[in-house]
Amino acid sequence: MQVQGNPAITSFRIPVFVQPGTSRTDGQPAVIDDLTVLPDGVVVGQFSRETIEQLGRRYPGVYIEEMDTVMEQKRTLYRRQFDVIDEDGFMEALEALPPVGWSRAEGVESFKMSERIFDNITAIYCRLKSPSGDRFFRFNDDINMSASAVAERLMREIAATKSVKGLDT
Repeated sequence: MQVQGNPAITSFRIPVFVQPGTSRTDGQPAVIDDLTVLPDGVVVGQFSRETIEQLGRRYPGVYIEEMDTVMEQKRTLYRRQFDVIDEDGFMEALEALPPVGWSRAEGVESFKMSERIFDNITAIYCRLKSPSGDRFFRFNDDINMSASAVAERLMREIAATKSVKGLDT
């Protein structure tokens, strides 16, 4: 593959070779190699020194993509909706590692696990105080999410689902 006439290579900030998730057992897209251009204009993997055709023999469906796009696809796959947990699950997580962002906002106590699942995605735990007793939840999202954003998301989820999965208050 030549650079000339290939806008993907010249327009991407960090172009990479990617194996699609559909051809992997875990269903996740995988970055195979960064792209580099040889002096003769041929595009190869920076580390493998293989062309897309050569990589395609080992990685079916290999294609070129922007690194940031692949990373966002993977972050999206690791985000999870709320699950109802019990107090023991909440306390076990709280005591396992030093919590990140442990605080209260809008009646919701929340903290994030310091250990990430992938990139900036981590498990986020919530305790909702209610007249009928405390309720506990867990979901996966961005570790940088503010306590207010966590509380707002929990309340939106409860309003949207009501008694689904025990989220009613």
